[in-house]
This record gives sequence, structure tokens and C-alpha cells, in this order.
Amino acid sequence: DGSVYYDVPAPQALVGYDIAVDDAGELRYKAGQPILLQTGRSSITLTVVGVLDDYGAALMIQPGSSVFVPIEYVKTLMRSGGYTIILVKAETTEKVDQVAELVGYVFGGRAQIMSVKQISQIVTSIMSQVTLLLVGITSVSFIAAGLGTFNIMMISVLERVREIGIVKALGMKDRGVLMLYITQGLLLGLFGSIVGVGLGVVTAYVLSTLLMAGFGPGGMAQGQQQGGGMGMMGGTMGMGSFTAVISPTYVGIAVALSIAVTLLSSAYPAWRASRLSPVEALRYE
Repeated sequence: DGSVYYDVPAPQALVGYDIAVDDAGELRYKAGQPILLQTGRSSITLTVVGVLDDYGAALMIQPGSSVFVPIEYVKTLMRSGGYTIILVKAETTEKVDQVAELVGYVFGGRAQIMSVKQISQIVTSIMSQVTLLLVGITSVSFIAAGLGTFNIMMISVLERVREIGIVKALGMKDRGVLMLYITQGLLLGLFGSIVGVGLGVVTAYVLSTLLMAGFGPGGMAQGQQQGGGMGMMGGTMGMGSFTAVISPTYVGIAVALSIAVTLLSSAYPAWRASRLSPVEALRYE
């Protein structure tokens, strides 16, 4: 909506999409309307000349929640002619590396250049290492859980040898004793899975809340952009938003694996219980 302003020292503003449009999709600011900005202890009134489309995030800045003003006007407000951040948009993703190299050549090593592509590669590498670490921790946890279940089931068999002898003397078959302990192991795995999923969901939401509190919207960001003659006032500097995502597929896989591990750990104790001789079991002290 509207257009980009000319690079003149005039109180004009190009408003980000998230500021101009409310949650219901209604336009709060449009070309020709005034907008009031708070800058420190003072406030300034600008005339909106245009509204940006939904742009998304660029590095650590979100253009959608920013207000862009002419550089010359920013200089009169900030009394500074320096640049903090320069945003450069490539025509296509294939030209990102070429543009980054060209910008580096122009500034001769005086600027730190970071593209979204590089950040994506870094994040992907870090996430791969974190995933590998989590897989290792999960494997160790499953092994520990399996050994713990095996130990509990073996203790359960040893503590109930006389009871097993009594029920077998009353006519229960080996298959019945086997299914009894398999069912016990199944219930143990199911209950443990439900508790684990519940704790995991609570932990995920707690961590997302803590991350939002620590890295959420960081107030006023100030900077200037050279290409296109735009300065930026307002905006969000930070890690964006953190939302806990609970995948039913992964929850189902976790529950299935937990039950499978429990059943495997219960197999030998259940077989051991089913093979007990009623006479020897009744004589067991």
C-alpha cells in the first residue's frame, strides 16, 4: 500500500506489515495517515507514505515490525552519520553468495557480513549435532530403562514364587502365568510412557516460556540502511518467538518404543515365572 519515500529530510515513514495490520487483518495505518513514534523520552510524528508487504525476518531484524524513515531525517534526529546495520536483498537465492562477496569487496573487510543462507547452514549444523547428542542420550535412557524393568520384573518373580506355585497348583497353565507377567510389563510400560509424555509436554512449554522471556521482543532497535535510502526506527532485535511443538507422530513413536522395551525386558522374567514347578515353588522359602 502506498509507495517508498524519496531520500529527503522529511518526516515520512514506511511502516512494516505487522505494525500496520492488526490481528484481525484490518489496516491500522495507510498512506497519508500520521503515526506517532516514541524515541527515548521524546516522541515524533511521521506521515505514513507506504506499508510493506508481509516480508518475514532478515537476520536479527524483523522488517514487519519496523518503521523506516529517510536517512537524512534520521541524521537530524540522532545527530549521527554512521551506519549500524545495512540490509541487502538479493534478487534470487542463487545470487546470495555473489551479493555477499560484492558487499565484502565494497567495504574492504570493515563490515561483518552474514547472510540468511549462512545462518541457515550454521543452524542446521548445530541442530544436527544436537540431534546426534539427543539420540545418544535417548539410547542410553532406553538401555537404562530396559535394565531397570528387567530388574523389577525379576524381583517381582522372586518375591512371588509361592504365589505362582499356588495358582499353578490350582490349575493355571504356564501360558496363563506368562501372560500375567507380560500384562504386568505392558501396564508398566504404558504407565511410564504416559508419565514421560506428560513431563515432556510440561517441560517443552516451560522452556519455550523461559526462552520467550529471555529472548523475546527486545524493545527499540535503531539503525540505518544505505541501499534505497532508508533508516529504521523501531523493530525487534532478538531471537523471535519460541513455540512448543508437540508432534503426535513422535509422541506415538516414543510410547511404542517404551512399551516395546518394557515388553522385551519382561520376556525372560515372565518365561522364568511360567516355567516354575508348582512343587518347587510351594517349597520355596
